[in-house]
Amino acid sequence: MEQLNPPQEDLNKLLEQYQNKQYEEAEKLALLIIKKFNEHQFSWKILGSILSQTGRKSEALIINQRAVQLAPRDIEALFNLGNNLQDLKRSVEAEESYRKALDIKPDFAECHANLGNPLRILGKRKEALDSYKKAIELKPEYIQAHYNLATLLSEMNKLEEAELSFKQAIILNPKYYEAHYSLGLNYQLLGKLNDSEESFRQALLLKPDSAEVHNNLGVILKQLGRLKEAEEKYKESIALKSNFEDPYSNLGVIFKEMDRLEEAEDILRKALVINPNNSDTYTNLGVTLQELGRLEESIVFHEQAISLKPDQAKLYNNIGVAYQLLGQVEKADKNFIKAIDIDPDYIDALMNRWLVLFERKEFKAALKVADKCNTETSRLRSLETLFALERTEEIYQRIAMQSKIDETNIRVAAFSSFIANKEKRETEHNFCKKPLDFLYFSNISSHFQDSSLFIKDVIDELNDIKTVWEPYNKTTSKGFQTLHTHNLFANPSKKIAELKSAILKELDLYYLKFRDESCSYIEKWPDEKNIFGWHVILKHQGQQTSHIHPSGWLSGVIYLKTVPLLGRNEGAIEFSLNGKNYNDINSPKFIHQPKKGDIVFFPSSLHHNTIPFTTDTDRIIVSFDLMPDGAKTYIN
Repeated sequence: MEQLNPPQEDLNKLLEQYQNKQYEEAEKLALLIIKKFNEHQFSWKILGSILSQTGRKSEALIINQRAVQLAPRDIEALFNLGNNLQDLKRSVEAEESYRKALDIKPDFAECHANLGNPLRILGKRKEALDSYKKAIELKPEYIQAHYNLATLLSEMNKLEEAELSFKQAIILNPKYYEAHYSLGLNYQLLGKLNDSEESFRQALLLKPDSAEVHNNLGVILKQLGRLKEAEEKYKESIALKSNFEDPYSNLGVIFKEMDRLEEAEDILRKALVINPNNSDTYTNLGVTLQELGRLEESIVFHEQAISLKPDQAKLYNNIGVAYQLLGQVEKADKNFIKAIDIDPDYIDALMNRWLVLFERKEFKAALKVADKCNTETSRLRSLETLFALERTEEIYQRIAMQSKIDETNIRVAAFSSFIANKEKRETEHNFCKKPLDFLYFSNISSHFQDSSLFIKDVIDELNDIKTVWEPYNKTTSKGFQTLHTHNLFANPSKKIAELKSAILKELDLYYLKFRDESCSYIEKWPDEKNIFGWHVILKHQGQQTSHIHPSGWLSGVIYLKTVPLLGRNEGAIEFSLNGKNYNDINSPKFIHQPKKGDIVFFPSSLHHNTIPFTTDTDRIIVSFDLMPDGAKTYIN
């Protein structure tokens, strides 16, 4: 009599091999059994699982379909088929298979959890949520269901709920790498950067070779202002996965922000080798070349970015800036207009177009453009344009109307002081009406017995800090300046720390001197003594053009090395109420002829510049801003 079923001994052996992940042996045995017992469903089911586990999803599908055909009410076979179909991105069929299993066994928690996945892909988010929640209701400690629910909630921007579900998955399995990583991403979306950092670090403890986590941790560290640490994380990511594009692009952005432009160019070119179709990388490389002064070359990369994403406003703005710097104003304006056509509220393009119109003396058109923006900078531009149009009464009306929102707007404060002096009539802007009255002078010698030796030691320490020649978009001409991301007073070396201490003492004396003045500058004096410092080395004919410090509150200069005045105020600092776009020949000025060790403090809203010098020597200063409360600065 012919045997209808395989020997139980063979079936036990097959199951044991499968459970012990001896897939090669199990596959051979399953095929032998099927060859002899073609309709033995269990062997088909095990073979389908083996093929799925070993990555042969398409082969597995035929086997899993046969298993269901042989036993249409086998919920495990239906479940396996659903998983197989979902792996192959056949979500409609996967949903159908899961639902058949649930019709037979409605309390099948794993099937509810997996049903949520095709529903999510198919856009049936409410049904997917219900499936995940049903799985948790049936099996409260089902980790995967909590994780899937959290992932969907995060996608739906229900970030607080997602956070709770990710945490629940981690409580159930503290070594769940994916949950720690995904929680970090969720925290990032919530703006909880410190929590995000901690979650990514936990993920790395579990999987230290994850290039993706190293990269994302780098993103968080950059957002926290810790650029050097971010750089290291991006480099670790690249070392782990050399063909992973993201850390190359991110590292390029870091290098650009740190004024390491040649390194930025090199790494961004490597990113383009990995992915030559990334518009953002072409853009970043174009901007980097722009800052390197290679404007024609930068335009080539901006054009490539546009060819990949012709509907992105920022790309037309970027190429417009390059043309503007080249002096090709018509081409620049054409691209700014294109950017505004795509995004009528795009501030950068509007302000760049304002500049084109203002410099053409098309002041009425320029005013219309500036008035569309309503930012701290644009409100100043509107006032400057009204000044060019000689509409003085409207200037006063606008300053009065905007006095509350612009109370600490340093740009508007500077203009308000200028117009009040010119018209001999105060405005309602109360930050610092007469900034020239708030100049303050002292000297390092009041803090150190041997001030010359102290200054020499400070200069020695400054020599170890990287500087950039004529940094892009700064006022330093024919000179070196600290990287704009480097704060001298964050984690300072020994003598620079002593200099910081002296500055803080002088700030207390400054406040005591002016504390009875009734202006916002004094009345809203920052509670935190948060100072951001940099240093400048000017060479022969060096200067700093007229400017203010819009992000500061009070600004200061400490003179470490001065130059001979030669009867022409060479190397002196000049204070004025005049700005680049507003000027009055009768505006008051004050020139300070600095001596070695001088300390000069002034409101950040006061225009100042240095006078070029002809002596072949260095002029060395440390400058700083006392920052408004809550201001963020980079951490070295």
